[in-house]
Amino acid sequence: MSETNPTPHLDLLLPWDLLTEYSLNEGEKVKITQAINYFLSALKQTSVETALTLTDEALETLEAVDNFPAKLSTTKASLKTWEVEDYDRYFQVNHVQTEQPAFCLLKSVIVASQQFLILCLNSQNQPDSNFPKLDSNQIEQQKQGFISYAHLLARLFDVQLEDNP
Repeated sequence: MSETNPTPHLDLLLPWDLLTEYSLNEGEKVKITQAINYFLSALKQTSVETALTLTDEALETLEAVDNFPAKLSTTKASLKTWEVEDYDRYFQVNHVQTEQPAFCLLKSVIVASQQFLILCLNSQNQPDSNFPKLDSNQIEQQKQGFISYAHLLARLFDVQLEDNP
């Protein structure tokens, strides 16, 4: 299960490479739809273990994304290249370029939620340790944020979800 790897690197598209719409073929739409539905189902679970299992299924539904490190000769922002690279190293983020940006974008949101769920699980399983206890209201707010991202991505990829006909 996912909690065995608590610090995976997060592959992110360059902000200036994000599009306002993505044209997907039918096969890609099927995989994206299945993955988002697993993802939404995971976020609605009361059991963190079940949520993590569904999150794993969402990630397995998406095909492997071929990507390569993005070259940051300029940041197209007010930051210097070394500042972005320093931030990325600290937060274990990889800015990448890919021929499959929709898959990469969805995977990044699912991996972020997976790490959040692992934190929730650790909070539950270690109540007497120095690990902080997470507030249930804040957990629900974070889950609602991920649910909003899922619906935003569904609109961006022009796919219909099970709970959103």
